[in-house]
Amino acid sequence: MYTSGVMRGSIARIIAFATLAGFAAGCGPTFDFQGNWSGQRRLDAPPGVDPSVVRAVAKVRLQIQGSRFDLLEAGTTKSGSVRYEAGRAFLRVDSYLGRPIEALGSGAARMNKEIELRPVSKDRLLFVDPAGFDPKPIELARDSQP
Repeated sequence: MYTSGVMRGSIARIIAFATLAGFAAGCGPTFDFQGNWSGQRRLDAPPGVDPSVVRAVAKVRLQIQGSRFDLLEAGTTKSGSVRYEAGRAFLRVDSYLGRPIEALGSGAARMNKEIELRPVSKDRLLFVDPAGFDPKPIELARDSQP
């Protein structure tokens, strides 16, 4: 009888500790995506193409304020909503060059995939656009924070 009571007490302590550890992990600091971010794709200028045009297309600038974002990518502007999940942020474009995605046709709406942001360090994140013209991740650096 004594061993089963000790065993039950040990199991109860383990469960309590695991619950407390899980709660503490869930309440820990999260990455702050707010602010201005910038980065540059590594693109080579094809023969006969002005390198300044390639630099403009390679530039990525992102501004996140609350649940909204503005993005300059591949020489075009996009904006939309931000959702946060599991330490990452996901950008859903709802406006392209100032026009609603739906106004660009059903093909544009189908190709509109969420852009994923993954923290790398306090002031760096990985920008992954699976439907972008270049699906390779880009590292963005924080320019400023509100």
